[in-house]
Amino acid sequence: MRQLPVGKAFGHVVNSTLNNLQFAVRSQWPWVLIMGVLLMLMRMNVGDVMSLGEEDLRKAMEADPSLAVRVGGWLLVVVLVGLLAFASVAVNWHRYILTDELPKGLQMLRLDAVVWRYLGNLILISLVLMLVAIPVVLVTGILMSVAGPVALPIFIVLAALTLLPVTYRLSVKLPAIALGRRDFRMGDAWRVTDGNWWQIVGIGLLVTLVTWVAGLVLMGVSLALQGLLPDSIAGFADILVQVGANWVLTILGITTLTSLYGFFVEGRDF
Repeated sequence: MRQLPVGKAFGHVVNSTLNNLQFAVRSQWPWVLIMGVLLMLMRMNVGDVMSLGEEDLRKAMEADPSLAVRVGGWLLVVVLVGLLAFASVAVNWHRYILTDELPKGLQMLRLDAVVWRYLGNLILISLVLMLVAIPVVLVTGILMSVAGPVALPIFIVLAALTLLPVTYRLSVKLPAIALGRRDFRMGDAWRVTDGNWWQIVGIGLLVTLVTWVAGLVLMGVSLALQGLLPDSIAGFADILVQVGANWVLTILGITTLTSLYGFFVEGRDF
């Protein structure tokens, strides 16, 4: 039973992400471009409606009943394409980190059986997490009915101690799918990561912390753009920043799974 060295593992994840960004750009720019264009088209068709508060959004939809349909339609398209893009990018990135395979040509937009199997397992893991979250939500609801909002930190702690390790332990199967393995199942992923509950909580919290900090920086950049640029330009610049930042964070998350797979399954060291 291998024990995950949290500090070394997280350092490896960050270094692997930063040191390979140039290869990521070379191999993944088509999906980044597609998502950027989609978000720009959405902004052009529904304006800044997504940034409105709940009350303002309700008034806007009352004034224009078709707005709800257009917003819902665009959100559905963006989410579906985003899921396909994530699965495609993840498969190529796992393979690059683990086998040095750099996708070229149409392979950069791969949507083969491996990608669809990856996406299917991603959805399955999400469903498992929803089931795991039910008792956490129920306990928090009971505590909030008794103690009020003071119970919110308890929910955050419970979520971190349950959802994070379950997510990462089951997701160790995903890089195996990217490599075309059919002999490695979720039960195997759970077994090889046994005895590392707290270590996986630790690396999960570190990755989450980086994501939160990046979100705050992104918010600051967006506010700066709104203050420095004309509205017509600031909106599109904001989309470019969001797409770029989300892409880097996506690579960080995928690299984390790749590193966990390499350590627990392939016996690699950091």
